[in-house]
Amino acid sequence: MYTLNPISTKLGYAGLIPFIAFTGLAFFSHGQWPGQTIAFPITSFILYSGVIAAFMAGTLWGRDIEQKKPRASLASNGLALLAFTALLLPTAQTAIALAILALVHLGNWWVERELISPCNAYLRLRITLTSVVVGTHLLMLITLL
Repeated sequence: MYTLNPISTKLGYAGLIPFIAFTGLAFFSHGQWPGQTIAFPITSFILYSGVIAAFMAGTLWGRDIEQKKPRASLASNGLALLAFTALLLPTAQTAIALAILALVHLGNWWVERELISPCNAYLRLRITLTSVVVGTHLLMLITLL
């Protein structure tokens, strides 16, 4: 059984700072950043989101080995590759990249909930973190309108 570590909780919440900061920058700058062909905060957000999505998918791999559930390993690889694919999309397809990354973050949460089954305290933390992450993706999509 997975136990919740206070340091992990703090790191989880600290990991939200770039999502919120880049979303705020993009929202209040109306998607424009001087000297950039595409908004710096949006590009930074997508890159950070892709890294975090792949990192979270990678954490599934280690817990999968402990619980001997190969479906989680397969999902882990698929989610990491999807995140990578979103990072490869051209800037003209920013909205698609944001949508894919939001789905990858939801997929990571779903795999943890359904296939890994960590403790309830961790699942509560993850639903909070995932909700904020997906919410910031939706706000970023709004800035593109």
